Amino acid sequence: MHCHFHNPVSIHSGPGMRRQIGALAAKYGKKALIVTTGSAHSRALAEEAGASLEAAGLGWAHYNGIRPNPLGSMAAEGAQAARDNGCDMVIGIGGGSVMDASKGIAFAYDNDAPIFEYIYGRKQGGQALPILLIATTAGTGSEGWTAVFTDTDHVKKGFALPALYPKESIVDPELMTTLSSRGIAGPGFDALAHAIESFLSVRANPFSKLYSRQAILWLSEGLPKVQASPSDLETWERVALGSTFAGIAIGNAGCTAPHGIEHPISGLLNVAHGEGLAAIYPEYMRFMRPHAQADFAELARLLGAETSGLTEEEASLRAVEQVDALLKTLGIAFTLSDLGVRESQLDWLSRTALDSMPAVFANNPAAMTSDDIKTIL
Repeated sequence: MHCHFHNPVSIHSGPGMRRQIGALAAKYGKKALIVTTGSAHSRALAEEAGASLEAAGLGWAHYNGIRPNPLGSMAAEGAQAARDNGCDMVIGIGGGSVMDASKGIAFAYDNDAPIFEYIYGRKQGGQALPILLIATTAGTGSEGWTAVFTDTDHVKKGFALPALYPKESIVDPELMTTLSSRGIAGPGFDALAHAIESFLSVRANPFSKLYSRQAILWLSEGLPKVQASPSDLETWERVALGSTFAGIAIGNAGCTAPHGIEHPISGLLNVAHGEGLAAIYPEYMRFMRPHAQADFAELARLLGAETSGLTEEEASLRAVEQVDALLKTLGIAFTLSDLGVRESQLDWLSRTALDSMPAVFANNPAAMTSDDIKTIL
């Protein structure tokens, strides 16, 4: 068996770790561009990080123009803000959109063309400013080398380069205790999807599966608990690390078809990514189960199902049931209609999925056609 496993990121986990950002950043430059959304909470976190930077003798500027499903233009705008303010590193504080945008800003700083020129492979680039990330959700992890952007024609597409690996990643569960119920559920299910898909991926190997398995255990058990009791810091530590472990797993094994199917939905309708995944996941699992029955039987056990005495096929069915039940518990058992998808859009969504995300479909345990995707939708 030939295996490869790689993650060069320095990860710092634990309550209060965000306050170490100044000491960590001092290794990489003199002035940071702090990237956040425009919310009052994000501004407060930027001020806290800025105080830590100042205590370490560093300067900082704040760019707060990030919105969900970030456009490629946000990378250019943020990069210009870094140039205008003389910044030599980027610190992203937020969820998946902020962390992806921070990577894009750091990349755009050193590469002049619009970022989609590089995403589509029409231009080549390889340098970026040093990136430091502080995750505020247990969803998209802060430890990977991918970033996803939405183009002006509603196509949502990711790219991955070694330069996009953050230098330092901070996982501070204290930041997650103020999340809303929906802010826990959607990003949390995205993290669980990372864990499940990296487990099922044809690129999975014994190294990546160690991370996938542990992430599935921690996330499936912990998400309902922290949603019911958001101040449960002990459980949040496991959930936050579960998200990190899932991110490390997809960094090596990749995602599979659900991420390819969902991205056009959130690109077209600005749907929250985790909620779009929640809508398609049960049908994807029903479609895929016969093609990966042994893995689904193990998934059932990891997701908390009792499978002793069951045949492999019976156990594999429990995996689908467990995901159905978890989505209901988390309050995100959405249909596509709930999210605004219309039947007239299904042809475009299924075609765009295959065209824009071929890599994740190549990772899938079974080949999928546009008609298969449309059937799931």
